Amino acid sequence: MSFATSAPKVAQAVTATFATYCTADFLSNFIQHPTQKMDYGFLNSFIGREVDQPFWGTRTQHIIGVAGCLAITDHTSQALFQKVFKKELCFAKSPAAFVAHTFLFIFSGVTLYCAGDAALNPNHKEEDRMTTFKSETYNSYVGSNTAWFEPYVPVAVAKLAGPAAGSS
Repeated sequence: MSFATSAPKVAQAVTATFATYCTADFLSNFIQHPTQKMDYGFLNSFIGREVDQPFWGTRTQHIIGVAGCLAITDHTSQALFQKVFKKELCFAKSPAAFVAHTFLFIFSGVTLYCAGDAALNPNHKEEDRMTTFKSETYNSYVGSNTAWFEPYVPVAVAKLAGPAAGSS
């Protein structure tokens, strides 16, 4: 398959993953922060809230930035694992590789987001950018260490609620 024929397919897959991650991150606000009114920046004007910062430092920046970085690193990691193992990355067929992929793409993606935020966000003082990056990268590492269990969630749901629930 040539680059000309594969690039649009890859772009479509990354875009679909990006949209999924944006939706999941947005919806998680209602689970993780049910009593808080999240600051969505410029999107606040559509829901009748005041706009303080249009983008930087808002949930919209976080949702779009993290989702974009995760979509890119997820597909890159899948491609690398497929190239190394010569088969599609699948939890059922190779759970260890899939768990490693999950940790690596999440840590890499969130760290990429942290680098972009530290470098580009005008709310960070110039002299604090590297400290911000290091601090947020450490937080990403700590959080990514919980990612190993994510591939097991559908398996556990299927055991508890039946196979149909685990595959949804």
